[in-house]
Amino acid sequence: MERALYTKGPWVIEAIDDEEANIMSGKLHIAKTDGGLQTYYDHGNAHLISAAPDMYESLDEMIHAIEYLAKKAPYLSDLHALARAKEAIAKAEGKS
Repeated sequence: MERALYTKGPWVIEAIDDEEANIMSGKLHIAKTDGGLQTYYDHGNAHLISAAPDMYESLDEMIHAIEYLAKKAPYLSDLHALARAKEAIAKAEGKS
């Protein structure tokens, strides 16, 4: 599987003030939430963005583990969750 090109984590939220919050990887700016962290949605979006590298790596590892196990238990390859995981990885890699 071709790996997505992205800035490796960890990504962290740096809340500057009510008007500005940045997602950072070290000193590298990843993203900015418009309007800072004023609502629950802003907080949720910021946390989701900052978790993206960890989720990508974990999902990719899970896919490989299930595909390995499916060699001995073929029914695992038909799991709906496996198909959705592959679709999410493809989306992260710009393939869908």
